[in-house]
Amino acid sequence: MDLRRIIRAVNLEGKRVEKSFGISIPQYLCLRHLNEAPRFTASMKELKEALQLNPSTITGIVQRLERG
Repeated sequence: MDLRRIIRAVNLEGKRVEKSFGISIPQYLCLRHLNEAPRFTASMKELKEALQLNPSTITGIVQRLERG
């Protein structure tokens, strides 16, 4: 299987999840990390490290979750 097909499959699955549950895959991963964290809390730095994303990306994810 070539890389384009894999990327397309991942994107399609992400769209399906977002349509079905109203959250993106990164939002889900953030919530999953918080669910597994002590007291269901984590700093932005901890989320950044756990999800391996840039700080600005984590900020956007958290803001969208807070609004939703």
